Amino acid sequence: MNDTSSKEKINIFIACHKPSYVPDNPLLCPVQVGAELTDKRLKGMQPDNEGDNISAKNPYYCELTAQYWAWKHADCDYYGFFHYRRYLAFDKVCEVQADGSIDGKRITPYIEMDNVWDDLSCRKIDEKSMRELIRDYDILTVYRERINTSVYEQYCRYHNKACLDKAIEILKARHPEYSEAADRYMSSHEVYYMNMYIMRKDIFREYMSWLFDILEEYEQCAGMYLSSEAAHDTVNVSGCELPKTNIEAEGQLSNIVVHDVSADKSAAGIQDTDSKTVTASQPVKDERHELLEPRIMGFLAERLFGIYYTYKLSQGAKCGELRYSKFYNTDPDAKQSNTEIRSFSVGPLKLKIDMRKLNRLFPAGSRRRMLVRGLVITQNKETDV
Repeated sequence: MNDTSSKEKINIFIACHKPSYVPDNPLLCPVQVGAELTDKRLKGMQPDNEGDNISAKNPYYCELTAQYWAWKHADCDYYGFFHYRRYLAFDKVCEVQADGSIDGKRITPYIEMDNVWDDLSCRKIDEKSMRELIRDYDILTVYRERINTSVYEQYCRYHNKACLDKAIEILKARHPEYSEAADRYMSSHEVYYMNMYIMRKDIFREYMSWLFDILEEYEQCAGMYLSSEAAHDTVNVSGCELPKTNIEAEGQLSNIVVHDVSADKSAAGIQDTDSKTVTASQPVKDERHELLEPRIMGFLAERLFGIYYTYKLSQGAKCGELRYSKFYNTDPDAKQSNTEIRSFSVGPLKLKIDMRKLNRLFPAGSRRRMLVRGLVITQNKETDV
């Protein structure tokens, strides 16, 4: 590593909504997201509600409130973003060609680990290894996950189709040069989740201006009312052609209110970004208003990132993809667990599944995982008819 690279300022901002252990690494900067929605402050973390911020919108923007804060307040040579329980791993990088292809055998998108405080040297999550890799790329992001349908259809299975249509419509109107990349990415069978990446300064600032330009117009079109008071309960939508949706497998919303059901979330005073629990409530009286699902802007941003990334690749940006480490235990003071039990409905059956065991049998991106997912979705659709 040369002398100039060691002097480059690299900040990896970690979005945290609850107390979380952060390894002793000068590149890692934990950010308390949704700080505007609680009086509690997480020790050793930068709150996202200082200065110019969108902290109050965190239930809908998720980790984007940390990205917005970094954009407005941090001066770095490289900007990166992790989640409190997901870190990019630097032990293997897959370089991407201009046409989007990657040479060599496919790898799994992520690796499961017990504790974030364990020795991470096997994943090269240390300052020296990270610096050496980051300086060689314009963009580093998560390794693509192969799915059994197009990126567009995958979104529409779990969310309101009209929301994505509106976002793409705005994108193409404001940035027509991205139209080809949008069509190409939306029709592909490889998706980029998580809103996790590392970018060179000029690219990051360009991306932030591009992304929030689209999302701000989306808010205006939808008549989205997002204030620190409204954010605790609902998002009202008026004056927009977005149709109402039904409650489906992944938590689409129609006339529903999100309730605080997570102990972790309760401790932090904001929405748990991993929770998808919803409870039906009475319809709103004003028929002009509709309710958009929580985390909607985060979901849209994931798809918009894929479009931006596809475009930058076509323009010659040097890009690499990294699998990420997913940690099951992030708070040393909390009860530790080696399982992750989730409930699923497959037709009339109600199942409880240990996701760690499932992921070992059906790794993310594998053909057998796509086959099982397709069967589950088909069965659920047949049952709902």
